[in-house]
Amino acid sequence: MDLLVGAVNVWCWDRDAVTIVKEMQAAGIDRILWSNRQSPENLRALNLLGVLTSRYDIYQDVMNPAEFPKLQWLHPD
Repeated sequence: MDLLVGAVNVWCWDRDAVTIVKEMQAAGIDRILWSNRQSPENLRALNLLGVLTSRYDIYQDVMNPAEFPKLQWLHPD
């Protein structure tokens, strides 16, 4: 919870999240919540840098579970 309080919530679709986070930290931003999908390797690297990682996806929250078999595509994560 301490890392979340006052954290900037970053929505960035750049694949090189680790470099961006390092630049943010060098600029003095020490509490970061990364809210976009990344590869498992990037997520591990971000977590090692002290970044909270998450992913917001509302689609499943509003979908009837009985309709799941009709999905044509699923995120690999």
